[in-house]
Amino acid sequence: MAGGGLTCACLLSLGCWTQPRPGGGACPEGVECSAEREVADAAERHVEGEGAPAAAAVDGRPWRRGGPGSPTPLDIDGPEAAPEVLWEAPLGAVITGAPTFAAVDDGATAAFVGTHAGRFVGVVVEGPRAGAIAVDVNVPGMIWGTAARASDGALIFGADNDMIYAVDPRAGAITWSQRLGACDPPRALGPEGTRCDPDGGPTIAADGDIFVGADGVYRLDPRGALRWHYPAADIDPRPRHVGAAPLVTLDGGVVVGGQDGAVIALDREGGLRWRVELGPDVDAAPVMLKSGLVVAAADDGRVVAIEPSGETRWTFTAGKDVRAPLALGADDTIYAAGFDGLLYALRPDGALRWSFTAGAAIASAPVVDAAGRVYFGARDDFIYAVDRRGRLQWRVELPEDVDAGLAISDGGVVVVGGDDGVLRALR
Repeated sequence: MAGGGLTCACLLSLGCWTQPRPGGGACPEGVECSAEREVADAAERHVEGEGAPAAAAVDGRPWRRGGPGSPTPLDIDGPEAAPEVLWEAPLGAVITGAPTFAAVDDGATAAFVGTHAGRFVGVVVEGPRAGAIAVDVNVPGMIWGTAARASDGALIFGADNDMIYAVDPRAGAITWSQRLGACDPPRALGPEGTRCDPDGGPTIAADGDIFVGADGVYRLDPRGALRWHYPAADIDPRPRHVGAAPLVTLDGGVVVGGQDGAVIALDREGGLRWRVELGPDVDAAPVMLKSGLVVAAADDGRVVAIEPSGETRWTFTAGKDVRAPLALGADDTIYAAGFDGLLYALRPDGALRWSFTAGAAIASAPVVDAAGRVYFGARDDFIYAVDRRGRLQWRVELPEDVDAGLAISDGGVVVVGGDDGVLRALR
């Protein structure tokens, strides 16, 4: 394990700051090692406008991910202190996707989520109609993932009836739909029934095309027409399920993990560039560092960095599965949420920067704000905010588990869905 195999055991209300030292030891609790202090100081200077860490010298990132969570930092700040509930919208079934913001018919901003009852709902975030349902669309399938906002403003999401849908948030109606794969019946129990489900969330490419996982990877045009599918549908054995949101590079290439135990990179025409076998399912959506390294995670807890050539650079191993999408800080800190209840912060070289202990497994996608705070939910019924040094900023208890990622509006409102089927706004 990179970083000397450190695991931090802390009280629920405290974060852990650990930094590997020669010989595999760690800094004493509450004390920062000199190398890490330099990184933190550089990050503070960047935030305060005094300069930028070396990693920030590269402008922009050559990729996008439109699925669950926000892989790179937001350009706004979330709450610094524990927020209070502004409104609650009971939607009647479990919510596991992060909200997506879009304007509705009167110009108000609404948070859109799907439920496990097949309901796709937009709830007004702020203003006189805050908490009111503005859009309510039903589809015949459970919605697991997060909607992506297309170049024309449509919201694209998948359901477990093997369908992908586009909804016009202003009209509040489905504008097109497309079935993926040839699983028959589409909602059968077991692996065959889920194999063609587009449940990982789509990604919108720079040219407006839609990439989504189901039985392999699909590229669709902006109206849902098929451009290509990888691998071919008639291969034996049949294509396995891809439950992660694809990472799309500016040249149209794709990187994604699947339940065949591999991470693959495809070119813009769907040709295979490389394949890295990890063994267990790869359900976490990957990220790309400024250096071009792809970082992916597997269900056995391994976090792996892969060179553009397909060679493995380094491996870090968490205590249990990492299934939530990975996220990145401004300095390319990699955030990995584990089923062991730890949020891991890794340096770009794979060394452990720190880990924070929540009270239960974390399936929620981490979200990083402009100040470097990391927000996530856990299966102990809490949502958390942790600062960039791994220290607890605040936590708020909700009635049930929070497997969904949080979203933060331009006005600094946190919106999150829960396993109790309620969408909440907090400020």
